[in-house]
Parts: sequence; C-alpha cells; structure tokens
Amino acid sequence: MEEGYEEEKSPIQSQNYEEQKHTEGESEANNDMQEEFDDDGEGDYERGEGVNALNLEFVRGYNKDIKDGVHNLTNGERKAIFYSAAHTGVIYDYEEGEQKLLQGHCNKITCTACSADKRLIVTADSGIDSMLVLWDSYDGIPIRTYFNPYENGICALDISQDGRYLATISDDKFQAVSIWDLQNEELDEPIITTLCGYARDDKQYLIKFNPSDVYELVCHGESQLAFLSWSEDSDEIEYYLSPIQQSSFSKKEKKNAAFTSTVFIPDSTKAVTSTEKGDLLVWDISLIVDGMSHTNEKRLTKVLELHQDETSINTLTIHGDYLVTGNEDGSVRFYDFDLKICGWFENLDLGVIKSISFADEEPKSVDHEEEAEEELKCADFIVADSNAVVCKLESRLFEELEPDQKKGEVIFTGLKSAINCIAVHPHEPILAIGGKSGFLITWNYTTKEEEYKQLKEEPCAIEYSPDGKYLMGGTADGLIRIYDPYNDMVELQAPCKTSERSDHAIKQLIVSNDSEHFATMDVNNCVCLFKRDHKYGDPNEPIEWVFYGKVRSHEIEITSIAFGESLDTNDETQLRLFSIGKDRILFEYDVRKSSERNGLVIDNSRTMMIEQENVPTACIWYPTVDSKEDLLLTVNDVYKMKIWNVKSSQCRKTCLGPTYGGDISRLKKLEIDGNPDKFLAYSTFEKVIGLIKLPLDGNPTKTMGLIAHPNKVADMCVTSDGKYLFTCGGADLCVNKWSIDVTPIDNAIMMGGEGTEPFINLIEGGRDGQTFQDMKDFFYYSMVKSKTEGEDTTKTRKLDGKVSINQLGNLMRAMGHYPTLKEIENMMNEVEFAHFSENCEKVDRFDLDTFVKLFVNHRPVFGIGRPHIEKAFNTLFVDAKKNQPLDKVPREQFLQELASEGEPLMNQELGDLLDKLVGKPNIKEALGENIWPETFAKDILSFEEVEEDEDDEEGDYDPAYQEDNPNSTFAQDVIPEENIN
Repeated sequence: MEEGYEEEKSPIQSQNYEEQKHTEGESEANNDMQEEFDDDGEGDYERGEGVNALNLEFVRGYNKDIKDGVHNLTNGERKAIFYSAAHTGVIYDYEEGEQKLLQGHCNKITCTACSADKRLIVTADSGIDSMLVLWDSYDGIPIRTYFNPYENGICALDISQDGRYLATISDDKFQAVSIWDLQNEELDEPIITTLCGYARDDKQYLIKFNPSDVYELVCHGESQLAFLSWSEDSDEIEYYLSPIQQSSFSKKEKKNAAFTSTVFIPDSTKAVTSTEKGDLLVWDISLIVDGMSHTNEKRLTKVLELHQDETSINTLTIHGDYLVTGNEDGSVRFYDFDLKICGWFENLDLGVIKSISFADEEPKSVDHEEEAEEELKCADFIVADSNAVVCKLESRLFEELEPDQKKGEVIFTGLKSAINCIAVHPHEPILAIGGKSGFLITWNYTTKEEEYKQLKEEPCAIEYSPDGKYLMGGTADGLIRIYDPYNDMVELQAPCKTSERSDHAIKQLIVSNDSEHFATMDVNNCVCLFKRDHKYGDPNEPIEWVFYGKVRSHEIEITSIAFGESLDTNDETQLRLFSIGKDRILFEYDVRKSSERNGLVIDNSRTMMIEQENVPTACIWYPTVDSKEDLLLTVNDVYKMKIWNVKSSQCRKTCLGPTYGGDISRLKKLEIDGNPDKFLAYSTFEKVIGLIKLPLDGNPTKTMGLIAHPNKVADMCVTSDGKYLFTCGGADLCVNKWSIDVTPIDNAIMMGGEGTEPFINLIEGGRDGQTFQDMKDFFYYSMVKSKTEGEDTTKTRKLDGKVSINQLGNLMRAMGHYPTLKEIENMMNEVEFAHFSENCEKVDRFDLDTFVKLFVNHRPVFGIGRPHIEKAFNTLFVDAKKNQPLDKVPREQFLQELASEGEPLMNQELGDLLDKLVGKPNIKEALGENIWPETFAKDILSFEEVEEDEDDEEGDYDPAYQEDNPNSTFAQDVIPEENIN
C-alpha cells in the first residue's frame, strides 16, 4: 500500500477531541505550523521537556535519488547543507555535526528548492494529504504551508531568482503547471494553473525559471520539452514545443536519448538541455520564421556531443559565468557559455552525480603568484551521488597533481539501499544497520562515527544478545551468522544454513534473556532454535552456537515469535518459546526437551486457537510485576490486545489497542531507568510507532502514536536504558533516532479522568448520551431480575450493585454487540480471574464499571454491515468447478454450513432466531428455497446500507477520513488533545 491505508469509521471513536493536523515529533500541531521544534533533548526521563513521548532527535540517511535535492547553505555565517530524509527536511551543520529537523510532511518528500540568497527552503511531497511548505533556512520554522496543492501532490518545483514566485508540476495522472505568488500572504492557491496537455504520454519531472526573465520557464520529461510563458494579467500559462530533427544528431539512436536536465543561460536567449547519451542541446531564438512559429520562440540550434562514450550528463547548474555538468562517471565539468571546457573534477571516487550546489560566497581561484585570465574561479561546492555520498569540493583541487589530493571532503554518507533491520547494543551507544545490498553498518549514535562491513548475503534480521557478546544475523538465504561486536564484527563460527532453499529468508530473530538461546522464523513458516552448547552434547567438544532444529508448525504465514520465562515446580526459571500465525494458532515449543538430537519439540498440550476470525499480528511475553500467572500478550488485526495464561490456555484480558496506523507488527518491552512504570513500544506495518503504558486496560490515554516514516516501518528497537527508540523505513533509506520522555503520557492519563471516565468518553454521546443511559438501564434491570424476589415484586430489594457473570452475554447483546460463545467465555474468564494474580481468588459477579470497560474493550472497532455479510457468503459458498462465489445459495447447503462451520447453529435454535427476526419460526418459510446474500442481510438481518468508505478492508488508513475519526492519535496527522499537552 504505497500511499497509506483506508480505515473504516469506528462506533467506539466518538470522543470530541480537538482535531489538529500536520505535525510530528517534537511540537504541538496546528495548521499554521509555526511552533519551533525542540531538537536538543537527551531523552532523560526526569527532564519533561518534550511535548510528545517520542521526539525525533537525529536522522541517519537521506533521499539520495532526488535530483538536485542537496542544497548548499554555506555562507559567511554558517557551514550547512539542506536535504530531505524520507518525510523530514534536514538542515545539517556539517562543521558542528548538528541537525535542525523540519517536520510536517506525512508523505515522502519528492522535491525541494532553495532561493538564491539561501534564506528560503521549499519542500513538497506527493500522495494523499500532500503539502507544500516554505521554511526559514536559519531557524527551521515553517513560514507558510499550502495543504493539498493538487490531488496527488507535487513532483517538481523551482523558485524564481528573486524568491517571489514558485513554479510547480503536479504528480497527478493529468499533470498541471502552476505559478504561486509567495509574497501574497492572503492567497492560499496558485495565481495560474494550466494542464500539461502536450505531455500526457511523457511525465514531466523538471521545471525551471529563466533567471533573467521570471515570466519564462522550461518544463520537460524524458522526451517532451516545452517553453512556458505567463503574465500576471493572464489566467493561462502559454507553451510552445520545438521540434527536434533527426539530422541534428550524429547518431540515429540519440534521437531517443532521454532529457536529464535543462537550464537557461543568464542574460541571453539561450537554454541548454542535457541527455542520457552525453549530448548538450542548445535552444535559442531563431531568426528564420517558417510560418509555424514566432520569432521569439526558441528552436534547437545546436547539438554538442560532449561525451563520445555516451556517458550521461545527469544534472546541470549555473555558477557565475560557468555551465556546470554532473556526470554519470562521477565527474564534474565547468564550461563557459560558449560551451568550451574550463575545468574539471575527475577521479573523485563518486557514483552518478545527482546534485551540485555552490556556497553563497565569493568565487575562489587557485593560489598562483600571477592571476591568469582563464583561471577557474568558483566557490566551494557540494556534490551528492547515487551511492548516497555527500562531498565538498574546492576550486584548488583542480590544480592538484596527485590523484589522492584531488578528492574532496566527504561530509557524510547516507544509506544507498533499502534497510531491512536494525539492532541496538545493550551496553554501548551502537546501532547495527543491515541493508538490502548486503551491508552491515555499526553506527555510534553519540559520536556519529561508523564502520561499514560488506557481506556476501543480504541481512534480513539482526539482534544483539542481552549480554552484548554476540550479534546474530539472519539472511535472505536462510543463513545464520554470529558476529563479535567487540572485535570488528569478526564471525565467531561458520554460518549455519537453516534451509536448503536459498529463498527461505529469515523474517524475525529473537534472543533469550540469558543470552544462551535464540530463535528465528522464516518465510517458509518454520521456527528454528539455537543454543550455546557443546556440539553433539559432548562435553569434550567446545561450546558454540548449536542448531537444535526447526519445525514447520504453521500451515500459513507466521506473524511473530517470542521468548518467555516462568518458574517451574522447583522454582527454577523455565525458558519458553511461542509462535503465532495467520492460521490463528498459538504454538508453544518445549525448549527443555529440544536438542540437537531431538530437534525442536512442539508442546502440543499448550497449542491453542487464539482467534476465530481475526488474524494475530504480533506477540510478546507480558511484562508484569510479581504476577502469579504466566502471561503472553498478542495483538490482532482489529485493534484488540489479548493477554493469555499460557498454562491454562485461557484469555485473561481483552483490551482495545491503539486504533491508529493499522495493524501492530512489532512489540518491544520498554523499561526506563529511574522509572518504576513499564511500557511497550510498538510499530505498525505502515507509518506509525508509539508507546503504551502498562498494565493494559484499554484506556486510550495510556497510548500515543505518531508517523515515523512515510510508508513501511521496516524495523524498530529500543535501548536497554529506555532513553532512545530507533526506527528504519526500508526503502526510504532512513534511520530515525527518537528520544523517549513518557511525561506527556502520564499527563494525558491524569487529564483523561479516573476510573471509567476515559472509557465512557469512547461511547457515543459520552456520559450524557443515550448509549450510556441504555447501558445503565440494562445493567440495573439485569441486577433486579437476578434477585430471588423477581422483577414483579413490590417488596424492598437489597441490591449489591453487581450482576452474575452468566449475564454478560445477554447484556452485550442488549447493547448491540453479538459476541460468539468463545468471546463470551473469554469475557467471563476475564471477570473471574481479574484479581487472581494478586490474591489467587476468583470472582463471579461484576459491577457497572466493569461492564463499561468490557463493552468498550470487546465490541468491534468497526460495525458489521451488509458488505460484511456478502463477503462472508462469498467466502463460504463457492462453486467448486468455476471457483467463483455462488450467486444464490440453496437452503440445505446454507443450513449444513451453519451446523458444521465455526460454532454450530442447529435448526431448532435457528428457528427461534428467525421467529424473533422476521416472525416466522418455520425455516423453509422464512428462508425460501434459495438465499441471496443481499436479501439475507437486508430482509432477514435488517442491516442498513453502509457508507462507501466503510466497505474497504479493515485496518487500512485513509488520511481524509481522520477528520471524522477522533480517536486517531497521530502526532503528525491528528492528535487527541490529552496526548499533546
């Protein structure tokens, strides 16, 4: 899902939060985005400086593939550059090593620009809920924000020489060009917009102002180039195309060479376009009028073959009196405006040049005793290449004779391929980063120093042992490698191959608390166990990491594995291993009985079905204090978190989890030094990370979330002291360092009210609404009815304010929630064992407050409508020959499925239900010979029509819907007021 998700409206989410949009990380949101971000925190728990519990502190990596995306801000006052990293802008002071983070976009930034005086920065993104933002480059504060400039955002932009006008190209199917007046503070839309009718088959990705004439621009894609003109008195942008003759090229195949960049030559009528075949195309006003054009229109007048080996000229820029080219071979060349070469910088050990940007300083010349007329004079400049290297070059390097002296100064190196996994050392400020191209980087997040190791295989999962002695890595080929973190990542033993198939990649790797075991899961639905032991169990053999075996326990995809620890009958710690999958089964593995000889043994007595129709997505051993029960926490794809007693196989609690950002994919235990409270850190499959304060009870004020990456959250880890959380975004090539300050969560809990108040606020209408009044009426009626006097007596009743747990199902159904028998059993267990871990006592009655919490936590986040019934029909009743859903279902087949699938519904019970629904106890009369899904939903169940946006897959997120979804807690998109403070 490239652009995000679409989420159905929740009946639970009705609290009147103040809706605030478009901030992230460290500042309170507001539509003007005028707050200054706090980026100097150290993450200490006591300081309480952050506005959010997670505050972005540093970004490792940047968007290397954006052409002309690195801008040199250096002048006499500072030595800094600007670039974008995923959806964050970064002003990096490379002398001090400090970053100013420009936050606000929720999509990946697609294009950037910088004014000639280096004062103004412009960023734009594409996708749903896109933005165009103007920033002050000195303090990093947004000056102006344009929301949703186009339907799908912006793919290219440029700012005029005087900094007044901005030109943009939309990223829509039918692209448009717009001109914006940046000095008109009352206008929130472009002054002119025109569709690019000339280029429907060639996406336009570049637009440039003429620095000498603000009313002229050039726009092009790979093959179609147009010159544009506009005026303040016109409501349209005019354009004209210049035909290219094949005879202009010396080689036929160059006719199809893609355009790469275009610039205007200052104080002239010329423009120059570069191609991927190494040519420069010169455009100028032609004095010959052919009857099809005007004298002021530019024509192709010259084609220069600069690179005979067809090395691509990837980018062009103007500096002083020079045309500067950045080339595919990593070289930078300077030409005068007659296109004669004046200087070159080669052998720089750079990849394809993506950006060239000069400092705002006086040009420097080489220090000769006598100044030559044709001596190269240029300011220091920054180049960025396709390998994510950002390098500073000086004019003096042109005269250096030794090749090693010609190389520039590397300011920093980003990440050149997608990031698969990260892991943080338990004792040292070291983060390990594994990437798709086979790299393993160990990054000191305090000093910013790093070491690079190129591996033969692609690391997919990495994890440090809790004692810090080992770094375990699982690869895309199913190999397990063990590294020594304290000895330059030297491998400690030969790699172990968990599978003969090279495509069985490792998906997750976990290490036990004793650092003696680790387990993996792979794409072939196998779980593997390793132990530090003697080979073959022979004490004469050295101790090493031994492969205990694997088992393909799940029929379909495994979603998570987890270690746990409990005390056995001898009060000895027993290590436990669990896995959950899309088959809805929880497996436990007998670690004690597993060995190199026995393999990995499944404990069948502890295997259980934990979901009936929903999919579990993540699990973790539930961290409790002095609990007398062994508990495992699982989360599913409908925002429910469940705590299981793994000995009795009973569900101890079901809670409403974070309902923003889709399904939770990862859970990490978070313990903060100096803070006795326990937390969980989580990440979803897309965009969102957050924190949850324990113990779990469904209180929405105990959770927070924010957009960490514009798309996928590839991995997440937390430091052992609880100060920092790290995330990586996969293809966005960025690792984010977040400081943790849980004070805002504590404040939100205090402001949210005590007892059931936060839960009542999640019910439609709150405390004064009809739903809550109905709850009280039904509860009191049930309490009265349960008394021996009966409901019709006039005698004085003695009520204790509690109801038997046997009435839970009836009360839930009375409130419009129809739980299955298994769900009712889970509710009853939850009430019965609510205080069992404290005093080992069971209860069989519950009060109104308990009922409120159970109702909010157990009822579905999304209501069930006709589309869900039709989907169920299409799943259950399929024509085996055509492999297509049946249009109509024979009554006997329908009754057979009801009696055999799921929780059986027999004819007598079905007749009673039909009598209550339609007043016809006779099944044949009520159902007829055939049953249609739509008529069953409408005529039998009386389901009403559901809004179109509720028909989408559950768990998807639609940013446009967030306006009506008050329980969404995005720190960047929509934040509940009590989670901001």
